[in-house]
Amino acid sequence: PAPRNPHTRTDYIDLVGSFHLVLSVDTVGRKERADLLYQQARSLYNKALTEAIAEVGCSGQGHLAGGAELSALKKRAEWSAASIAKTYNKDLLTMVEAAEQDWVDVHGSKKGMTRRWLAKTVRPAIQERDTWKEMQIGVTESTWVNDKARQDFFGRNQIEGEMRVDPQIAVCEICQALVKRGWMKMSEAVQIQFPIHPSCPHHLLAKPLKDTIPDCASLW
Repeated sequence: PAPRNPHTRTDYIDLVGSFHLVLSVDTVGRKERADLLYQQARSLYNKALTEAIAEVGCSGQGHLAGGAELSALKKRAEWSAASIAKTYNKDLLTMVEAAEQDWVDVHGSKKGMTRRWLAKTVRPAIQERDTWKEMQIGVTESTWVNDKARQDFFGRNQIEGEMRVDPQIAVCEICQALVKRGWMKMSEAVQIQFPIHPSCPHHLLAKPLKDTIPDCASLW
């Protein structure tokens, strides 16, 4: 008999599972994502430092060269990349299984279902997910980096004063409650860890006490 073509026949081991494996994010994909997140985080961190420097009345460009803070950015990037890959693979499997069920609902069995059909069915759903998911990831990660940079800056320089949650518009109940707290002591405000939730846009806006601000030349 002629050899079976696994691209057109469904009577080989777990077509759905094998198709999911082809599209899933592997270790290489996670490392590439982690490297990208890390580079983006360094840039965003320096930008946030520059803004914080301006808030205390000084000028200059923020630059994180090393230390525990840089290690924290790398660790966060690796954690986020693993989390993103895990969520993607889980969502992908759900999409593939849903497509399989659609085929069975129409045809009564898995007979005749091919990888080509699965790809045609699933890829648009993946693209639609990527459209909003990448934006969500961007907002979430930038919020974390911005918060991390500001807390490091004011903590390292031992600057005192007040902070409030900004922007003043919030959707979730936790963020709404934080916004309503208004101006808080810095020591209290820095206990808040952003992002509160995916796509959380909030950060801490500072109102430092002038007599606690070091000379501009000695700022961390």
